[in-house]
Amino acid sequence: MIMMTCARRHQSMINKLGRRYSSITGTDKGYQSIGSFHGENPEFLNGLSEEEYVPPELPFETKIKLETYNENLMPIGGSSQIKESHFMLETSWTFINHGAFGGALRCADLRALEWRQFQEKQPLRFFDRYLLPQLVYSNRLLSRFIGAEKPTSTVLIPNVTSGMNSVLAGYARQYCKTNECVVVIFNWAYGSVKNMSRVYCGERNVYEVEITKGQKCPNPVSMQDIKHSLLQTLDVIKKQRGNGILHNSLLILDHVTSNTALKMPISSLAKIAKEEGMLVLVDGAHGLLNLDLDMEKLANNGVDFYITNAHKWFSSPRGTAIMYCRDVELQESILRQPAIISHGIDDGLFNRFVWDGCRDYTSMLSIPMALDYWEMMGPKNVRKSCTDILERAIKILSYHWHKDEEILSKCLYAAPEMLSSSMALVRLPDHLSGLAQDEVKTSADAKKLQDFLYRNRIEVPIKCIDGHLFVRISCHVYNKPENYVRLSNVIMEYSDN
Repeated sequence: MIMMTCARRHQSMINKLGRRYSSITGTDKGYQSIGSFHGENPEFLNGLSEEEYVPPELPFETKIKLETYNENLMPIGGSSQIKESHFMLETSWTFINHGAFGGALRCADLRALEWRQFQEKQPLRFFDRYLLPQLVYSNRLLSRFIGAEKPTSTVLIPNVTSGMNSVLAGYARQYCKTNECVVVIFNWAYGSVKNMSRVYCGERNVYEVEITKGQKCPNPVSMQDIKHSLLQTLDVIKKQRGNGILHNSLLILDHVTSNTALKMPISSLAKIAKEEGMLVLVDGAHGLLNLDLDMEKLANNGVDFYITNAHKWFSSPRGTAIMYCRDVELQESILRQPAIISHGIDDGLFNRFVWDGCRDYTSMLSIPMALDYWEMMGPKNVRKSCTDILERAIKILSYHWHKDEEILSKCLYAAPEMLSSSMALVRLPDHLSGLAQDEVKTSADAKKLQDFLYRNRIEVPIKCIDGHLFVRISCHVYNKPENYVRLSNVIMEYSDN
């Protein structure tokens, strides 16, 4: 299909808004965008209402036809055809580690390639006149998908790490230098986030919440354990540093923990923090598509910042995340300075973050294609399918390793209500996990087993948690029960050796 020309697109905007829309044809009003980019100001475009906004058209003819993907669809869950046709994973591997770095959709990767080819045909045209309006479009689509009421509450960034750095650096500038504040973070938080907290806010100001389980392994962690442990830690902080210390302090939460695959009750925990006057930052790296996100609901429950990656469960090419912050005062204080400062620093939230230098932005430009794919599949159907696969996988491993599906909950690290739709931490057979001999396992034991699995072309992480070994399984639409049967058998082979 031949796309609508840019001139027609801009004329459509002129007719609709009744104002001059500067772009490829230029304007006599001087530069409207950030720096010396040609075209309309991205902050302005991002702030338009749905009625006023006119999406930009593709400036090239695409060869991607989503209907061909639809024709090739088999029932979601256990479809090798999806793995081969819709992703780019090697079929010779048992790949059950999507939760690590994702795996790009073929159609989204092809769209990024189309943009890259268009870019190289005339680089100045791409960067000066096409890129920024298209980034606005991607942001607006993704903002709507995560339930943000307005796109002005969101901005595209390269990854969650970039966003977490921006928030923590801004928080330290705003509060840690002039006030007595602390950062509260759970002990199973992502390692780099712990590092950021210590570097930006100071070692003495970072407190880790140690989870106190009601019962020891093999009993799983419950929501009550988490809430109790947080309240206990906050009490300790107040006793050590004074009752007023928590006001304007920062609570960092994972929506889904990376190491332990727990879905945290962030609304309940955020409410606890708000009772103390704290700010709440959520590392939602595993949130997008994996969970049914509703940013406005989370904000109403006390979440101030939420950052999520697109390359994980949403399966875009790597290089895109989205950061949400509804509070304009926080946008203009903590988020006043991005991790990388560039042309848009003094021109609103979107402008100060969206351009961070000359790099490959094509992942962000592939977002509309990835979103079209998931809308075609049905996000709710995808989550249900992944949940079904996950439940079957847990039963397979539980029965093969522990010989009884009735003790299902005892072989999981998390209580069933704390599972996300796509990941779980499953305890290895007792003689391997260390439970049978009451043996304390180490990360060296975990690495040895993971290397064995890798040599057998199985990609899955082995985790050492509380001195016991677990496997963290991932389930996406291309996984099938046979993947987990093979995992079970190969681990038993390791056991026999």
